[in-house]
Amino acid sequence: QDLNKDVNTLRRKVAQNAITLLRLKDSSLFPLKNDEKIAYVGIGISDTNTLATFLNIENNADVFMMDYNDNSSVADSILKHIDSSYDAVIIGVHKYNKYPARNFGLSLNAINLIKNLQSSTHALTIVFGNPYALKNFCDADNLIECYEDDPIFQEASFNWLTNNFTAAGKLPVTVCNA
Repeated sequence: QDLNKDVNTLRRKVAQNAITLLRLKDSSLFPLKNDEKIAYVGIGISDTNTLATFLNIENNADVFMMDYNDNSSVADSILKHIDSSYDAVIIGVHKYNKYPARNFGLSLNAINLIKNLQSSTHALTIVFGNPYALKNFCDADNLIECYEDDPIFQEASFNWLTNNFTAAGKLPVTVCNA
């Protein structure tokens, strides 16, 4: 017990220092404000996670989810519900494979939904996992890499979104040309 007592404290520090802001062209998205109408779209999940819970409780965000196995009707339904009435749309890309085979397991329906949300709303995309999966989102105007998909990194991303610290991570690989 004594050996591992500080592991979560260290992981929180690592998560905070690792978060990498790749692009933020729409500065109105950050930091999130309590009086904004916010939507959280969790891609790759079918149940709420730590980030969705924090956004819902602290910012009264509407939460939408799409699993990689869901068909295009789920994506169409989310697109129909999320329109320009939201001040901010946070897209979390979760639970994809760490290996590049079959594009990390990211479904075409999920990628198309993300791209449609990025082009039609004030969207910020947060990728939780292998940074090579960022290749699918090179054209995103607002993009963050979080490297791990667990409650500690999701909490750190929420803390960044609410301006509790400055993202200082550096992308350790080259993914996009820019």
